[in-house]
Amino acid sequence: MASRIFVLLLALIAVPAAGAELREPRILAASPQPDSACGPGPAIGLLLRESLRPDVGPYAVALSGYGQGADPAADRYAPFMLRLAGGQRARIALRNGLVDEPANLHTHGLFTAPRAEAPCNLGDYSLFNAEAQGRLDYRIALPAQLPGASFGRAERHVAYPRGLAWFHAHVHGLSRDQVANGMAGLIAVGDPLAAVPRALRDGTDVRHLVLRDIQLTVPDCPAAGRTQAGLACEPGRPLLPGTLPDGAAVPARFGVAGAEDASWNPSLCGDFDSPGEAPEDSVLGPGFCARAQQATGRHAVWLFTVNGQWMPDITMAPGRRMLLRISNFSPSVTYNIEIGAEGGPPLPLTLLEMDGGLAGTASEQPGPARRVMLMPGARAEILLAAPGRPLPPGPLRLRTTGMVAAATGAEADVWPAMALATLRVPRQAPPPAPPVPGWPSARREAPAVAATPRPAWLPESCSILPPGEGWRRRITFDIRRGEEGEAFLMGQEVVDREGRPYPWDPAQPAIGRGWLPEPWLAHGRHAGDQPLPGHRICPVRGRGEVWEVVNLSAEFHNLHIHQGSFRPARAADPGAPAGLGDAIQDPDGQFTRHLGQLLDMAGSWHDSVAVAARAPGGETPRSFIYLPFAAAQQEGLYPIHCHILEHEDKGMMALVQVLPPAPEAGARLTDSQLLAMLASGTDALPAMCLPLAR
Repeated sequence: MASRIFVLLLALIAVPAAGAELREPRILAASPQPDSACGPGPAIGLLLRESLRPDVGPYAVALSGYGQGADPAADRYAPFMLRLAGGQRARIALRNGLVDEPANLHTHGLFTAPRAEAPCNLGDYSLFNAEAQGRLDYRIALPAQLPGASFGRAERHVAYPRGLAWFHAHVHGLSRDQVANGMAGLIAVGDPLAAVPRALRDGTDVRHLVLRDIQLTVPDCPAAGRTQAGLACEPGRPLLPGTLPDGAAVPARFGVAGAEDASWNPSLCGDFDSPGEAPEDSVLGPGFCARAQQATGRHAVWLFTVNGQWMPDITMAPGRRMLLRISNFSPSVTYNIEIGAEGGPPLPLTLLEMDGGLAGTASEQPGPARRVMLMPGARAEILLAAPGRPLPPGPLRLRTTGMVAAATGAEADVWPAMALATLRVPRQAPPPAPPVPGWPSARREAPAVAATPRPAWLPESCSILPPGEGWRRRITFDIRRGEEGEAFLMGQEVVDREGRPYPWDPAQPAIGRGWLPEPWLAHGRHAGDQPLPGHRICPVRGRGEVWEVVNLSAEFHNLHIHQGSFRPARAADPGAPAGLGDAIQDPDGQFTRHLGQLLDMAGSWHDSVAVAARAPGGETPRSFIYLPFAAAQQEGLYPIHCHILEHEDKGMMALVQVLPPAPEAGARLTDSQLLAMLASGTDALPAMCLPLAR
């Protein structure tokens, strides 16, 4: 009984004061850089260092994150934002000021060359790390145009698309904790209002929302009843969010003492049966949950922030609409986003853009989205007060409904139900306007690329598809647990339209090569080039492929590819199953239980795809995607992986090498073909050259 009373007291203490207004991310700008091996000149300087971040909600926490300039006192947990547009270049000078960890950078969601020219001319190449106190220069160039086939367009070329992307640390084995510390920032490409119908743009405001979560150990109120900053508190009570205002800078420590994993307790907010209910010895408040730690007597807090703020206000101006551009920066948590009154049902949302997520109606009837599932790395753009979808005046909650990241009865992370922010809607509604298009706003027919070009060269350990249009890849997720812990695995095989494996011939080892699920060992703390796995998935630029993503484990996963986009596959795509209907196949109905009826995803383009968990004894979930591999920027070496970063760190990653196509007879070699052949170390180039006259 006493524990129940204590929980009630904690809940009463944790009632939040009025939230501060949401602040936009900080804009990154180029500045002169000191002379170095990479030369002087303007660049976006990012310095990784451990420093006190005073704005982690109400807490001040020593974290290893990004800073700019020489003064660490200016460092913040609030995210940076880089603005880019098609045809622009950005030079990012990353200096690693960490004491004992390597560092690197990945630009997630862009079409940009994965150039492996360290240390001064790196593209989006995450397989090279800077040592402690080292420096890497990234030259990120966006083309002005891309092939229309990259997005299923009939035009030969289309303008580089606007949208949301992000950059983050990607040291395999350390990525989860580095991203949780704050090593991530937003990339806004092009005009943010370009997705809004033209007639509505002048009356629409834009807000960027970066969703982050972090687990901390927080102190109790001192016996004197005042914090170090002189704020009053109740002696002996834990200093939870709501006991002090946001921005109070109460000293706290990153991580959870006494837990099996010092920086992450996936069941901190609930058990495996009831993700929306806190255990008796904990409290579930708006924007956080807390639980006493037996090892220290202190409370562990799982804090959920928007742009680093705890429970901010998002205030709509009278007579105007608002575009919410939401990005999930969590290394592990999936947000099941909805908007509604406190305790009320979700309101209909006008979803304009989405990447890496799923959306549902939360009802039996199709229609506007009511919930949007954002797995780690996913982004969504939601228009508030769209024509025909008014919002009721007053306060509304932006919230996530929570879920267990596994099939029924299986142990996995518990992603809690949580209020995230308060949306304040004025009484004066926006003026009438024509109805906006249905979701998604830019639905496109996407004819598959039917060509089957030969590769210009073929590295060892490659797997290429056989000739013809009847083949696809099957990418398999699995988990292996044993005395040495757990390993997260990825495998690949080539199958025909009926799912039968390709009859592999050792005399032609690259054609149709497959391998059982295996882990990619963590990079650890080594600097420089990282050891690569012995197998490579080798698409050829110009040949579209269908991938069947299969999950043999009882936990949710998602597949992310570092370069380019894909859409849900169709029966007419090369290698797709005959009669393919739903591209996202969830036999146990896990996604629909959380979202209601799934909205049609046909024609939408993504860089990540969700894969449901396999129920014990149940059918295998599968997600079918079509990847055009049409852009020259996609050539090169980069990974695919599960973007639940704990899974990636523990091995759920594989290597892709997109090869240039062989030139047609009599055609001149392109620069990429020539360089690829020269770098191959094989006889490909001499075999294709004309003999010299003597």
